[in-house]
Amino acid sequence: MRSKTINYKKISYLYLVAILSSGLFFAYATTRLISSNLASPFLILLMSTVIDIIVFFDLTWFQKLSQLPTRYLSLATVIFLLISNFFLFTSEKELFILIILYTFCTLSFSLHLLSFEQNIIGFKGNAKSGLISITLFKNISKIIGFSVGAILHNVSLQNYNLILLTSFLVLTTVSLQPEPKKVKVEKKSGRVKGKIYLFILILLGTTAVFWIPLFIVELKKKGILEYSSIVFMLPGIVSVLYLRFFQNITFKNSFMGKIILYIFIILSFLILNIYGDYLFVQVILFSILVAIGISISIEVRATFIRINKGINTKLSLQILNLISAVSLLCFTLLAMYLHGIQYLILILNMLAAIIILVYRKDFINENRTLL
Repeated sequence: MRSKTINYKKISYLYLVAILSSGLFFAYATTRLISSNLASPFLILLMSTVIDIIVFFDLTWFQKLSQLPTRYLSLATVIFLLISNFFLFTSEKELFILIILYTFCTLSFSLHLLSFEQNIIGFKGNAKSGLISITLFKNISKIIGFSVGAILHNVSLQNYNLILLTSFLVLTTVSLQPEPKKVKVEKKSGRVKGKIYLFILILLGTTAVFWIPLFIVELKKKGILEYSSIVFMLPGIVSVLYLRFFQNITFKNSFMGKIILYIFIILSFLILNIYGDYLFVQVILFSILVAIGISISIEVRATFIRINKGINTKLSLQILNLISAVSLLCFTLLAMYLHGIQYLILILNMLAAIIILVYRKDFINENRTLL
């Protein structure tokens, strides 16, 4: 339940702190595991997916962790980090401690983020406006993360533990209360509605994950690897500018036009990638593609939350998180055995756009603001 005494700006800043800290820890843990050569680089991805599943089951069945005020979660994590700091100085099993730290902190971050996102949507008054703000914060955090990520790469786990400790101490400055417990979804409002939207999100996801590394490889081949930060940051910058510029503009009956434009950009990008050698033009086109894809994804997510308004907002958000995590894991594993998966993903993106055209009446209402 959203507390009216809590300032929206404060919630926004703390959400940015939480999502930035979570993303940086994911990058840090993945890098440390890869450099150790003692664990698969997919371990962190698998652990993140398992944590999303745990949170999902807690929201749907157990309703224990998700019913804790965020301050209790923050304080519990601070205590855990203080205890783990002692073991870091006395134990040589640093990799094992890193895995334990990642599991506990990621679970805590996930629960914090759900509470913040629920409150942001509550402050905005509708799912779409809330999701626009959430997406803006996520992209801003990525831009900041790519800027400072290289600095944190060489930080020891003991020192990084202090960074995490500082983050959770900051999060203790607010206590968001959970929504009252609800009976199980099946008994209250039937099954979760709108599975077609979840399928669309699966088709829309993971584009940047597979294409950005390929751009980096091309930069290395051309001997201009120093420009790699452009590849990482430009999609986020374009997405932020797109959302900030268009979120208050009303387009009447233009949703179909935007979907057609999305398909056209995908086809242009594919042709340019296969037959051309204009790398930076491809990066610019790809950044526009990502921005429009994000805006379409917001429409789909907002529609899913709206038609499932009978259930806890946290549950709807976690279902969306789980779909993203599982699809990313599946596509990553598939990439190990299937060459050219990046082209398959773009084709799936086009398929998602075509499905949306078929179901466009579910997305378009008169005088509705569209991205």
